[in-house]
Amino acid sequence: MTAHWLWISLAYPLLAAAVLMSRSRSDALAATFLRTAPLPALVAVLATPLNSPLVLPWLQLGTQFELDAIRRIFLLFTSVLWLIAGWYAVSYLNHDEKRQRFSVYHLLSLTGNLGLIVAADIPTFYTCFALMTFSACGLVVHQQDEVAARAGRLYIALAVVGEALILSAMLLIAFNGQTLLIADAVAAIPDSDQAALIMGLVIFGFGVKTGLLPLHGWLPLAHPVAPTPASAVLSGSMIKAGLLGWILFLPGGQGSFPAWSNIMITLGVVGAFYAVVVGLTQRNPKTNLAYSSISQMGVMTICVGLGLAHAGDWSNATLIVAIYALNHAFAKGALFMGVGVVMAEPIQPRYHRRIIMAGLALAALAIAGAPMTGGALAKRALKYFADAQHMVWSPALSWILPLSALATTLLLTRLIYLLYRKMIAPDREPDDHPDLMSVWSVGLLAVAFMVWLTIYHLQVPVSTDPFSFKDLTKSALPILFGLGIAWGVGRFRPRALTPIAAGDIVVIYERVGQWIAARWIRLVAVPLESRTASLDPILNRVLPPKSGVDHVRQADERMRFFGVSGALFIILTMALILSLI
Repeated sequence: MTAHWLWISLAYPLLAAAVLMSRSRSDALAATFLRTAPLPALVAVLATPLNSPLVLPWLQLGTQFELDAIRRIFLLFTSVLWLIAGWYAVSYLNHDEKRQRFSVYHLLSLTGNLGLIVAADIPTFYTCFALMTFSACGLVVHQQDEVAARAGRLYIALAVVGEALILSAMLLIAFNGQTLLIADAVAAIPDSDQAALIMGLVIFGFGVKTGLLPLHGWLPLAHPVAPTPASAVLSGSMIKAGLLGWILFLPGGQGSFPAWSNIMITLGVVGAFYAVVVGLTQRNPKTNLAYSSISQMGVMTICVGLGLAHAGDWSNATLIVAIYALNHAFAKGALFMGVGVVMAEPIQPRYHRRIIMAGLALAALAIAGAPMTGGALAKRALKYFADAQHMVWSPALSWILPLSALATTLLLTRLIYLLYRKMIAPDREPDDHPDLMSVWSVGLLAVAFMVWLTIYHLQVPVSTDPFSFKDLTKSALPILFGLGIAWGVGRFRPRALTPIAAGDIVVIYERVGQWIAARWIRLVAVPLESRTASLDPILNRVLPPKSGVDHVRQADERMRFFGVSGALFIILTMALILSLI
């Protein structure tokens, strides 16, 4: 019976979303669902035995759920973070007229996020992944202004590209493996003639979600416009779905893939430092945090790449990725919620501001890998893993990881500086969001203890003695150097850096998209309009236009919104078909 908590954890938030959609106004019910929807998943983490599949033959093509060691870690931080974010959202949206609609999208995204973690078959995984991806667009465009619309357009365009790549990969994996079970189908990839194509589709398809360069542009645009609790789960949990996709669908345990290993490590290293450079020029705290997420996902990409080098290294690499994701999920969620606390709290005595700054510093230090934090344990585990396997990249990691910690320290020091300036601004008008401070405190407790408890419960090797003076010094030096550089820059006050536009290479994407849309309209929309011109009088008699609006033209204008993503989907589908000929 305990395995049934896996499907209950999906059924409850999905049913809650359906109930809210059937009611015109029910704020109290929405608040109850937001606060309780992740609870069955948390019970499943504690009660479900490992590797005990639950088969539902009546659902889809035979749905199967399963919880192994890696999935349990992902389900743990996902359920806890969504639980905290749900309580936070109730207070954050207390005066928002669109809070019930937010609750529906929140619950649907939660359902997809939980479902893809426990899914053991390909159709269920893809269904849940797509549900999470497209429901999250409602969170991104919540403000319904032009900035949110631009972020939503880019999010949808890249999401469609990613979904096309992922769907293509899953069809090929299922066809080659002659089974719909993920583990069995992935085991057949190395023997396939299309192994290179499948791995490329998996890496870059899920790379859209993880913010892999150059597919990261949606993150710096989506986070600033999304409500703060949505940003917390977008960056803390939902982008980790791409990591889990790599873990489940890359055949790392079935063979050695040195070429793909080097590609992923290279992209991870570039992303880890490139995002810091761009993030340091940002003036919006949430944009800064978005680039921090891209940088940290780069480090996790390095770890996945290391696991692809040798088949025997895959299980250890995926475990370390899960631990790293756990630490980042809680710390980044706490930082995003901290932004909301700063903007909501009225000007208080100095000691109150210091408490808030101390909470932000705790979460920032956990991401940077300061001594005695979960981040330090995760990075020590990664370094220990690379050294123990005598990998080619081991010497490089000995300086890449400390430099990454130093760069992260600079980036998050910039974040705290931006938030402090906002807190002490004399003309600041705080938002009226009660109880955010108490919910945020729970998130900080998770940052302080959850990683330690998980690592010692799983007995993950981090080093000979993580409390030794040598290890503590190695963890502290990059942080101290980063703080020293930040102090020196602030002391001498050099000319401010010119901000790089949020999304950086998005400008290139938009120009390409405009070019595709222009050709799409010229080759398809305009001829279609001319062919349907003779139907205008008939359609207008059947559906009389309101306020002089022609229904045919109105439909055509609405369809043009999807021109770019539709054209990209067709191009990618045709490319896949040609590759199979």
